[in-house]
Amino acid sequence: IWTFLNSNFGLWFMSAVFVTGIGSFISTQQAINKENKQKAEEKQQKIKIDEERNYTENKRRADRISRISMEISYRLSTAMIKLETVGNMIDGKRKENVEALMTEALAPLSRPTTSTFSPLFPEFANYSGLALIAELQTISILGNQSDINNKLTALSGLIVDPRIREIRSKGDIEKFAGELIEKTRYKSWDNGFYYTDCSKSRPFC
Repeated sequence: IWTFLNSNFGLWFMSAVFVTGIGSFISTQQAINKENKQKAEEKQQKIKIDEERNYTENKRRADRISRISMEISYRLSTAMIKLETVGNMIDGKRKENVEALMTEALAPLSRPTTSTFSPLFPEFANYSGLALIAELQTISILGNQSDINNKLTALSGLIVDPRIREIRSKGDIEKFAGELIEKTRYKSWDNGFYYTDCSKSRPFC
């Protein structure tokens, strides 16, 4: 075998095998490197697409949260203004008339908008104030959902509170309005509308 390996043909044969093997190895490595590079590029592209999608979705959600919060603030303010009006005209009104006035005053919170009461944003025309708060709860971050749910529970209870039927004076209105402010106070709903920054003791500040 050594004679063969030391012969011209043997040397040529071994060189050919070596060169072919090296060439095949290099080609295989180049193919592997190319495939790995392609996979890495595809992975980076997917990450970039996911980041852009997440950014777009988060921005869309943040914008909607902001608009809903503004609408809720506007509805609360409108209800407070209506309650103040009722308080200024309540003396001498019959019980049934007072109940009707209170129902109308709380309409921005309890019912969708009507021809006599327009929404701040047209897209929320078919939402009641309670529905807006419920919607806000579903799209808010987890840490805020409990607080918003508590506001929803408090407001829904106050709107149907049997004590509404016992309201007879301006003082009763102010007490009710104070409870409304207290139970719906939330950092995102103080947007500069009338009375949304007032207190329980001075609801019409």
